[in-house]
Amino acid sequence: MASYNYAVLDSVLMYDINQRNDRMILGVTGTWSPLRGMSHKLTIGYDDARAEEKFVHPLNYITDRPGRIGLQNTWSRSLSTDYVVSQQVSLFSGLSATLSGGGQLVQRDRGEVQLQGTGLPTPGDHTVSSANTQLAPDVNESRVITGGFLVQNMFAFKDRYFLTAGVRVDGNSAF
Repeated sequence: MASYNYAVLDSVLMYDINQRNDRMILGVTGTWSPLRGMSHKLTIGYDDARAEEKFVHPLNYITDRPGRIGLQNTWSRSLSTDYVVSQQVSLFSGLSATLSGGGQLVQRDRGEVQLQGTGLPTPGDHTVSSANTQLAPDVNESRVITGGFLVQNMFAFKDRYFLTAGVRVDGNSAF
């Protein structure tokens, strides 16, 4: 049912929602070649993301007359490490091989906290604790660790024809 009543329209527009997102991504890579044809490569990465969302249905809101407030905080952090060592050797005229081995480790932590309250006492600024009734907090956290190892050999003939064979083994804490 449509309404052109100012009080009804104003009530719909009083809904308040705010969200803040913060993110930081860092990474560093180091290489080292101690011998001819040999290289070591280490890469470390870090990702930190956080978000906060707050909503308020004020007192006498059209769909929620007693008023409602909610706050949700989420975060995630990832730390990754990769290491690979390679050695290139010439087998005979025009044929070379590059043997590589290494590993990878990634740890991801995630979390979420949700708070809600109903029955806002008066118009104005509110917190979840100022609501007449606070719902039980909803808290979720998880940590997943993934790791893997690899061995690979690449044959090159006159730097035109290549054949690569490799094996990789992975594991994950979520399984």
